Amino acid sequence: MYIDRMTTETKTRPMEISLNWNAGLRFEAGNAKGLNQALDGDTETAFSPTESLLASLCGCLAIDVVMILQRMRQDLRGFSVKAQGERAEEAPRYFRKVHLVFQLEGNLTREKVDRAINLSFDKYCSVLHSLRKDLQVSHRVEIQAPQT
Repeated sequence: MYIDRMTTETKTRPMEISLNWNAGLRFEAGNAKGLNQALDGDTETAFSPTESLLASLCGCLAIDVVMILQRMRQDLRGFSVKAQGERAEEAPRYFRKVHLVFQLEGNLTREKVDRAINLSFDKYCSVLHSLRKDLQVSHRVEIQAPQT
């Protein structure tokens, strides 16, 4: 049912990231393909590392859900995820709770949307499964009919 988004080579090869300090608390991360992403501990010029982690969680879940809904032949026309993370007050300030709002547009069956989201949560989202086991994750789903 699920379309695998990774090649066998990608699955078996270790992931590599390099990080270079620019100035202040600003860094530039790069991957083996030459793609770059800025990080800023002061959040003045880029996401902080924790904001980037929250965005990565949203992205991982979103990719899974879109791929699964497409495989289910659902008429998905719009999709977004909003996240709110609550962090521990003491160091290390890890995420304790995350609440997600999935906003979808299209001619969609609620049961299939729920199934796609649950498959991502339970089986496919590697970012979610890389986080602390005591992270509390809640979500809400909003489905809107297609705009004409």
